[in-house]
Amino acid sequence: MSASRSRLPLALLWVVVAGCDGTRGVVLGIPAASRPKLLYTPNEEPTGLAGLTYLRDHIAEVEALPFDGLTVDVGLGDAPWGTVSYARADFDDEVEMLRSIPFGKLTDNFEMFNARPGGIDWFDDAAFAVVLGNARVAAEVIRDAGLKGLFLDVEQVDDPVWSYPAPPDAATFPRYEAEAHRRGAQFMAALIEVKPDITVLTTVSTSEVFRSVCIENVPFVEERYRLLPAFLDGMAEAKAGAGAPALIVDGFVASYGARDARSFPLFRELIQGNWPGVIGKWFPGISSYRFGRLAIPWPAEAALMCTPEVRAKLTRDMPAGFGVLLDVEAFDGMDFHLDPAEHGMNYFTPGGLEVALSAALGSAERYVFLWSTTMDWIGVSSQPRPPRAYVDAVARARATLD
Repeated sequence: MSASRSRLPLALLWVVVAGCDGTRGVVLGIPAASRPKLLYTPNEEPTGLAGLTYLRDHIAEVEALPFDGLTVDVGLGDAPWGTVSYARADFDDEVEMLRSIPFGKLTDNFEMFNARPGGIDWFDDAAFAVVLGNARVAAEVIRDAGLKGLFLDVEQVDDPVWSYPAPPDAATFPRYEAEAHRRGAQFMAALIEVKPDITVLTTVSTSEVFRSVCIENVPFVEERYRLLPAFLDGMAEAKAGAGAPALIVDGFVASYGARDARSFPLFRELIQGNWPGVIGKWFPGISSYRFGRLAIPWPAEAALMCTPEVRAKLTRDMPAGFGVLLDVEAFDGMDFHLDPAEHGMNYFTPGGLEVALSAALGSAERYVFLWSTTMDWIGVSSQPRPPRAYVDAVARARATLD
């Protein structure tokens, strides 16, 4: 850990000491809820006034689906990362529309917020001021609309965000790492100043960087998300220093294509920073997802491939969440078969989806989110609805919690 990150506020030091038992990392979260919630994250979420009006007009139909919440977007989710500056007043109509929706079963709804496009110099105060301003606006929208929190999509899809600057430079990496940490603290401070109890569900977290560096043996300085752990540490430091009840959840999109039920208990140990627990649950044939890599095979046997110093940077105990991607084969250019006679040709059959979701819900501490790229469960877009067999499979998986 660099010198600029070694002096933590007393509140975070207490969390570090109380949370370490020799095998687990820094505790960044709080105890688990009574049961995890199942979220639906549409490929085209209800966006802007038109999308939210549709949601209001069809709320009874949407609440009949087997979900506890969904993601929405008042209109600031597509390009908030320093490219367009928003104001809270820009979304007055959308917030009023959300306030008018009689949500009942859908208790945990999130505003979408994408950490892209990137390419912002971490040392550029003016550029990052836009990011912080938009974070504050998002928190104001969440507070005023009665939403649960921020769905922070940090997947690096377009320009570099967490790998900026590129190509990697080992000599300057510690300086950028410290700056990413400072920006993470500023980002979280902007959120909790407005809504101290905000929940931030992040798609990728320290756990994925640990997997890449300490299991797959990718050099830390070359890892595509190399600045993300420092950013998340900054967020946790700001939360702890303020004594805020906010929550930062690892959404773990790496589980998108996990079909083996044994994967989810193992992934939970990874998210919680419990390496002995990971070893104890290891099995042949583990694989995980990353954007652009449909299935990353894990080694046949567990072995740490990083130094103790790097391991300490990348070992954190966060509340565990999971993502499940219904039509994950679409990322490989394959079609999802809607015809019931052809469901056996899909990556997830209805039975396979039920197994995966049940295992995810049985291992998650806070949230499991279901995403699909080619289907629209609520009808807000022109995409087809999912086959009935898949809706029933999700309903059966969620029923295991009731």
